[in-house]
Amino acid sequence: MIFSTNALNRAATISAFVGAVTIGSSFTAVAQADTLNGAGATFPAPLYTQYAREVKKKNPDLSINYQAIGSGGGISQFTAGTVDFGASDAAMTDAEISKVKNGVVLVPTAGGAISVVYNVPGVNDIKLSRKTLPGIFSGSNYQME
Repeated sequence: MIFSTNALNRAATISAFVGAVTIGSSFTAVAQADTLNGAGATFPAPLYTQYAREVKKKNPDLSINYQAIGSGGGISQFTAGTVDFGASDAAMTDAEISKVKNGVVLVPTAGGAISVVYNVPGVNDIKLSRKTLPGIFSGSNYQME
């Protein structure tokens, strides 16, 4: 998740959301009626919906809106300043960060597993390991253990 340092100045609002995002916090932040808007990756959208529900229970005057429009869209809207936070499957690059007027704080919020599936005619016994996978993905080593 990507926050602007300007949004972080709204301490009560961001504290409530970041606390829920990072540790499922049980503390209650004092928030005035406020809305936190975000956009980005579709993968974590169900998680952010749950976070928003939990934060709303403890902070009824705080609304969190998240639009799952894809990582690129989240970065674009965040960079343009149209949302308070963005979500992306990959961290912003230094070049992307340099375009944000109010600064950037990167907060990891979710992780997902990658499954490896293969269908190679004649290969019936394959051992995928930490040694073989990097070579397979890079195309530099197709040798099987």
